[in-house]
Amino acid sequence: MVYKAIDQETGNVIGHISLGKIDRKNKSARVGKVLVGDKNVTGKGIGQRMIKEILKIAFDDLYLHRVCLGVITRIRY
Repeated sequence: MVYKAIDQETGNVIGHISLGKIDRKNKSARVGKVLVGDKNVTGKGIGQRMIKEILKIAFDDLYLHRVCLGVITRIRY
C-alpha cells in the first residue's frame, strides 16, 4: 500500500509512504519508502504526520498489532 502526501494548499504531491509486508495471520506490517521530496516543506513535521497517519491505517483500519520501520541509509563518499 503506497500513499501520497498532498499539500492541502497547493494540491501538490510532497511525499510518499508505504505500508508493506502485511501479514494478516501475525497482524504485522512494515513501514517503508518514507519520502518527503519537496524541499519547501522539509523541517515542518510532514514526515511525523505521515508516520502518524500510516499508523492510524495500520492499527485502526487493518487491526494490526505490530508495525516496524525499515530504514536504509545512504553513505555518500
